[in-house]
Amino acid sequence: MSQKIFNKKKHLYPYPTYKYLSTAPGLKFELSQEAALHNMRLRLLESYNNDIHQYLQRNVGAFINFGSEFRDPVKLEPLLMHHPNWLRFRSLLVKGSNWELKPISRQVCIAKNTEFIL
Repeated sequence: MSQKIFNKKKHLYPYPTYKYLSTAPGLKFELSQEAALHNMRLRLLESYNNDIHQYLQRNVGAFINFGSEFRDPVKLEPLLMHHPNWLRFRSLLVKGSNWELKPISRQVCIAKNTEFIL
């Protein structure tokens, strides 16, 4: 490995992979009855109109945020900027990916959720 690449890589090590390890989300993200009861008792989502998206947006410090498992793109850029897919990868890190989904009926949604819980 060339010294130049090594020097670029070296600056990544002092930065933790998880930026926000100290902030617990409060909610349990499991498909279990215990987690569902915990989250109901906590009543945390009620203050966010039971909207998980609002909860995530207002709790930026939580390690459950989108992309929190990746290093900061600003720190990665010196190492990866010459990679042919860097611009796409950086966009995925910053904006996330969008998946086109077909709408489903409420009935199918309830059936699928019930299927996951049981």
